[in-house]
Amino acid sequence: MHLRDVPLTRLNLSIGAGQVDVDLTGDRKTDLTADIEGGVGQANIRLPKNVGVIVHASGGIGSIDSHGLKHEDDSYRNDAYGKTPATIRLKVEGGSAKLYLARSSRTPARRGFELASNLPVCYGLTAVV
Repeated sequence: MHLRDVPLTRLNLSIGAGQVDVDLTGDRKTDLTADIEGGVGQANIRLPKNVGVIVHASGGIGSIDSHGLKHEDDSYRNDAYGKTPATIRLKVEGGSAKLYLARSSRTPARRGFELASNLPVCYGLTAVV
């Protein structure tokens, strides 16, 4: 899901099984609140480097791999958190999913999503612009 530079304010994503790639990079003028519910599989979430990001992950998530984010208490934050006019607040609740959080500045949307999966993707999406 290539949501780079899409002016979303709210995102609800439910993943059943398989792999999903979500690109939330780009310049954000307003806050984004995103809730992702994982099932079985893998969620790859690309986050901006120059917009404040805080991620709360809970539930039965199998593993969390966070590149460029600091783990503090029960959250993951980037260096820009609390320093930018817009903030991405991401809440991830999982089943037995693997979660990959990757910080990005201005890389192409597909780059970094080379993790292969042969599982079909099943998800629901609600987005508010």
